[in-house]
Amino acid sequence: MRGPANDPFTQLVRAAVAAELAPIKEQLAELVKACAAAGAEPSEALTVAEACQELRCSRSKLYSLISEGRLRSVRIGRRQLVRRADLLRLMEGAVT
Repeated sequence: MRGPANDPFTQLVRAAVAAELAPIKEQLAELVKACAAAGAEPSEALTVAEACQELRCSRSKLYSLISEGRLRSVRIGRRQLVRRADLLRLMEGAVT
């Protein structure tokens, strides 16, 4: 019996997701390089709006990633912040 990871449909979806994430990962890496070259450190903590821009996703998708435990966040007062390192970890681990 085939497991879900060996299902042809699952493999096709994973390949499609990887293809969609590749340019985003490249853009994020270029942004980090540009900030380093300019002598500016990118902010470690991002607001929900900034994290959505980085991931190119909706607020509801970001909140669902947080509630599913796939993305960590911290609440400071009424603000919810996401660490840039956690965004990178999510993108690197999105397709296994």
